[in-house]
Amino acid sequence: MANKFFRNLHFAAGVLYSSIFIASLSGCASVQPPSAELDRATIALTSAQSELTENFAPVELRLARDALTNANALVLAGKNELAKVQAERCVVYSELAILKADAGTARAEVAQQNDEIMQLKRQIDAGNRPVEGLELPPTRTEEQFK
Repeated sequence: MANKFFRNLHFAAGVLYSSIFIASLSGCASVQPPSAELDRATIALTSAQSELTENFAPVELRLARDALTNANALVLAGKNELAKVQAERCVVYSELAILKADAGTARAEVAQQNDEIMQLKRQIDAGNRPVEGLELPPTRTEEQFK
């Protein structure tokens, strides 16, 4: 009787361990390679790569490239969940590089416009001469103010 009990207990433990093992394997198998995330990361990085981002956001662009490289290596190693995180990181760094390049371009345009304004002010102050191509409104006389 005791022998039968231990056999049943041993059988139950074996079934339990087997089911835990199968569940853990199926849990690993359920994480598919993040192909959609990798595609999105590749597209984001491709759109971010330009001369502007190389000038204004080289660090972010390098981080995006590194994240995509890491994501591809993790897929090959079967670490799909970590690969997905790296692919998402690539997208974020790519978008940040684009935003920094846009901001840098805007700052450069503002600086250029400020330089042009200062140049026009100096020309006007230098002799109150009209600037070539600039049409000034007619001046009012004292009679028109009355």
